[in-house]
Amino acid sequence: MMPGALKARLIVAEYGWPVVAVLALVGVCCLAGAGWVVATPPTEEYTARTDEQTFASEVHTSALVANGSSLWQQRDRIEDAPVYVLSAAPDLTLTQTLDVPDDRPVDVTRTITLEYRAQRDGRTFWRTHQTPVESTRTIVDGEATNDTTLNVTRIRNRRDEIEATLGDAGTIQPTLAINVTYETANYSGVLDASAPLRIESNTYTIAGSLDANRTRTTPVTRTRTGSADPLVYGPLGLLGLGSLAIAAVAGTWLRRGIDATVVRRRIHEQRYAEWLSAGTIPEPSGGSVVWMDSLEDLVDVAIDIEKRAIHDRSRGRYAVLDGDVRYCYAPKTAETDTTDDS
Repeated sequence: MMPGALKARLIVAEYGWPVVAVLALVGVCCLAGAGWVVATPPTEEYTARTDEQTFASEVHTSALVANGSSLWQQRDRIEDAPVYVLSAAPDLTLTQTLDVPDDRPVDVTRTITLEYRAQRDGRTFWRTHQTPVESTRTIVDGEATNDTTLNVTRIRNRRDEIEATLGDAGTIQPTLAINVTYETANYSGVLDASAPLRIESNTYTIAGSLDANRTRTTPVTRTRTGSADPLVYGPLGLLGLGSLAIAAVAGTWLRRGIDATVVRRRIHEQRYAEWLSAGTIPEPSGGSVVWMDSLEDLVDVAIDIEKRAIHDRSRGRYAVLDGDVRYCYAPKTAETDTTDDS
């Protein structure tokens, strides 16, 4: 039997059923703890984004051909072109589509502003603006489309007029600005975008995007349940099962009967096995007998005189023979008469 098992048997033999009770209690507590860890996993709070709503303004451009040519027929409509020819199509139409939530009414105010900026070295030192469009409405079906037409020839003439007044003080840059304010029961805000209207001798273009959008959400604090940590309930469960198993084994030992003295002797035999030899102690033929109090004391003598200790299993005794002197040890259960020669 392994030394550890013998020590366990000795503890059980010395302390009896209380050891079994403690082991069983530890096992039950560990299993209960593992079950509690599994049944009550940790929770954590997190912020969820709810009631997501998107508000968008999208602008497309087009121009109606007023003066036909070899390139276009009169009344043709040019759409979303990167550049328009001023002499052929002087009227620029901005088609603005508002896309809002369709599950609630949305109040919107849209404004289109034409601004003239006087700039020098990239810095604005004078400005004025016109507001061709400013309207308010309630959208109930999620979408609304509006057209706004600007005469680019008039815009160019106004630009040239301001530049003539300013002389070489700076340059004039017309700029289009889109502004949309929206309001619902839960959200309100602004969508805005702007881009220069670049007008050359016979062409014009919007140098940028006039689209804008924004997504709104409402933060809500919620709680979610995580998973139990296997590094916690796993060892607890194993410890509980192990404790119950050891308690069962210890109970079996006690029911079958276990002698602490016998177990202790076997432990000593294993501990001093390298100094013990099994054999038969010969009958005495005179000399002296020295009785030792413990096997450990006998082994110490054997080590000191460099002799082997003999274990006579049939008589349950140990002896070291050194000439006419016998050093003997007999466990209490086997010792009968210390005056008897070994």
